[in-house]
Amino acid sequence: MIEIKIPASAAVILLKQRMNQELSMREKAGKISSGIGLNNLSQAELLKIAETSAFDIVFLLPADVWSEENNVADIIYKAIHSLASVFNREEFKLYKRDQAEKLIKPIKNLFAQLDNSKGTPFVN
Repeated sequence: MIEIKIPASAAVILLKQRMNQELSMREKAGKISSGIGLNNLSQAELLKIAETSAFDIVFLLPADVWSEENNVADIIYKAIHSLASVFNREEFKLYKRDQAEKLIKPIKNLFAQLDNSKGTPFVN
């Protein structure tokens, strides 16, 4: 198993930064009113942004991470739980580890397909 070691506080900081970028992109695309801010979004919209941001961050991890079992879902789960105190929204504490697993499943599947089709997805 590959264990990614990152303090929960650092994971939350990275997630929140990426959420701000995601909000900005959605504002520019006209999907969200400009200037509304993360704190003023509905819980559903804020969770969508959090999950999209988490997906974007972990998709950029080295391919080696996806070649074995890892703790990425645990990191996402804990970071999203921590958003409860960041945004003062207890609903984030309802987020389940299964949701984090479901979020990263497409990445796992992609690398599994690459591994099966070419022998190995890694370039040395």
